[in-house]
Amino acid sequence: MKINFELFKVFYFAGKTLNYSEAAKELYVTQSAISQSIKQLENEMETKLFIRHGKRMKLTPQGEILLVYVNKAYNNLLAGYRNITEYKDVTKGSIRIGASD
Repeated sequence: MKINFELFKVFYFAGKTLNYSEAAKELYVTQSAISQSIKQLENEMETKLFIRHGKRMKLTPQGEILLVYVNKAYNNLLAGYRNITEYKDVTKGSIRIGASD
């Protein structure tokens, strides 16, 4: 199985906002690109992730389950990124200095 993490990123923002236009703004892509990515993810997973009622959207039960996992993964990636960038910062950490007579 080949996983396209970009599709999960699109799903994260679409699921968080429940609005393809808002997700598109956050990701700096078109609404059409969001729609196509969600459709591709739904096809790969062989399940619907969103229910659309006119302009309103909500997650299907499967979409709600997936969003829990994608949210955890996204937060873990952000935490890892922050940790690495702080690690590079010389103001964090400790210095041990040893001296003798």
